[in-house]
Amino acid sequence: MSSLQKTYKRGEVIYKEGDKITHVIFVQSGGVQQTLLRNKKNIELMSIGSNNVLGEAGLAGIPTHNIAAVATQETKTLEVP
Repeated sequence: MSSLQKTYKRGEVIYKEGDKITHVIFVQSGGVQQTLLRNKKNIELMSIGSNNVLGEAGLAGIPTHNIAAVATQETKTLEVP
């Protein structure tokens, strides 16, 4: 297992609601908005900044993301399977 560094552009989807959780994502820099899509509208839940983690629900055995994550600015991550 090796980690992967990725860079997301502003507006780029990191994962969608319902996507399979395949790795834990450490946000190294930038920002992420977590949202739900309901009735064709995005509901903004939370903003995540650097030094935070996404996808940790997979460690508890939850198989899919229950929300979406979108980069709000250039965002660098370290993704660990």
